[in-house]
Amino acid sequence: MPRLISYFQKSLSARLSFWVIAIVAALFVAALVIMSHYARQAVKEEAIARSEQALQTAALNIDNILHKTEVAAINMREYVENRLANPDDILLISKQLVETNPDIVGCAICFEPDFYPQKGRLFMAYHFRRGNKILCSDHFGSTSYLQQEWYSRPKTTDSPCWAEPIPKDTTYGCPIITYSTPIHQKGKLVGILAVDITLNDLSRIAQEVRPYPNTFCALLGKSGNFIIHPDTAMLNPGAMFRQLRILDAKSAELAKAMLDGDSGYMEVNIYGIDCYAFYKPFKNTNWSIDIITWKSELFAPYNRLMTITSILVLGGLILLLVFCRTFIHRQLNPLEQLDRSVQQLAAGDFSHPVVVSKRRDEIGSLQKSFHAMQQAIISKIDEIQQHSQKLNKQKETLFAAYDRTHEAERIKTVFLHNVTSQLVEPVNGISDIVNNIKTNHDTLKQKDISQMAKQMQTYTNTIINLLHEMIKVSENDSKL
Repeated sequence: MPRLISYFQKSLSARLSFWVIAIVAALFVAALVIMSHYARQAVKEEAIARSEQALQTAALNIDNILHKTEVAAINMREYVENRLANPDDILLISKQLVETNPDIVGCAICFEPDFYPQKGRLFMAYHFRRGNKILCSDHFGSTSYLQQEWYSRPKTTDSPCWAEPIPKDTTYGCPIITYSTPIHQKGKLVGILAVDITLNDLSRIAQEVRPYPNTFCALLGKSGNFIIHPDTAMLNPGAMFRQLRILDAKSAELAKAMLDGDSGYMEVNIYGIDCYAFYKPFKNTNWSIDIITWKSELFAPYNRLMTITSILVLGGLILLLVFCRTFIHRQLNPLEQLDRSVQQLAAGDFSHPVVVSKRRDEIGSLQKSFHAMQQAIISKIDEIQQHSQKLNKQKETLFAAYDRTHEAERIKTVFLHNVTSQLVEPVNGISDIVNNIKTNHDTLKQKDISQMAKQMQTYTNTIINLLHEMIKVSENDSKL
């Protein structure tokens, strides 16, 4: 980190690239946030419309099957009511109903006890489809049909109805649901005509229109039992209510809305998975159908869009960073060269000329200015060096003259010292003679006085010669 900070502090191109990327990244992030908000709204609306359309299609397809089954049963009931005199005709009618309606897997025409005494106490004309064959039987299940809901319920209400689904049936090997309609003779209920359709067919029809791979469809009866569910264990009576005990409040709210016959959608959490539930009622049966879609799948296009967009933005920023780094570095490279040249100038190295490019912008102008400044400095330095050399020569001349003067002064001093030393003797001699004459002038003879005069003259000549030498030396000094 310290190296990175130091690099940024020293590199202008790196700082410029960083700030360009930072500003562009901020703009990209702001645009991405705004885009993601509206994109999420658009994807959600499109997904909701798609799911609702799938729900509508599934409901319509299932309703078509149910309506065809109801119409076939009601039409055949009227035919049965006109043929009640012959029980053998009833068997043929039951078989014919299964043969002519591929969606119907079984038909049972049952009568009240002793309606056909010749056939025994109970008579049941039951035909069912197994593979490509239509088989006949006189019973369904392990108990009397009088005790089974598909018979007892329409008998009690004296009206057509759909019975609760039978989740495990050995006859068909799959869950079935039965539509029952009462048979009347002279206004009196004498039997029940029941037709069976498989829930597998209804589930297949519902699954064919699912908008997403993990979407599943469920059909809820008015009593709260599932008619269609991908988990066959949920088809058992009371399974939904047992499941609600372990699910969250939203799931309970969804179940209540479906039982109340409402339509719409809501967010729920099923087994830890966030889902959207779309539901609507069937008008004629009081059933309710729903489609459960994973939230992750519903927003998968949005998530893919965001992923692709993020990758593109990140890649664009990286490319922009590389471009900015390369372009800015290239544009600022003359400044780096200029900086190195200036550092060399500051260090006193004028041997490397400032590089001048062909650029006409501010950097090119700066290079030319520094180049001109370098040439001017070099010119001034040359002048200073020449003047310095001249001064050095003058200094050497002055030092030589000074040395000569100093030597002359020394010689003169030595000379004066010698001269004064030589003057001491004649001056003292003259002084002694003068003192002798002053003291003994009365007693001195002419011969002694002449001798003293000669000796004084000798001393005098010596002094005059020395003074002439001193004058000559002074004259020489003055000439210098």
